[in-house]
Amino acid sequence: MGKMKDVFMSLVQEQRDDDYQELEANQWIHQEMQCPNCYNISLYRNPNNEINCDVCGQNFIEVDGALRFE
Repeated sequence: MGKMKDVFMSLVQEQRDDDYQELEANQWIHQEMQCPNCYNISLYRNPNNEINCDVCGQNFIEVDGALRFE
């Protein structure tokens, strides 16, 4: 019984870690940068460096410090 419990708990822990990493990647942080598409200051960035405008919905990537349309 003890070995099965250890196996089950390790599986639960692995799943929890995967869910936590996915949640962490989906947290968007407001950036004080102007959107090159609609000129509003409404850009949000997540830890994967994906950038999205909240007003016009355009996605961007950052290349050498400059925003480029995705």
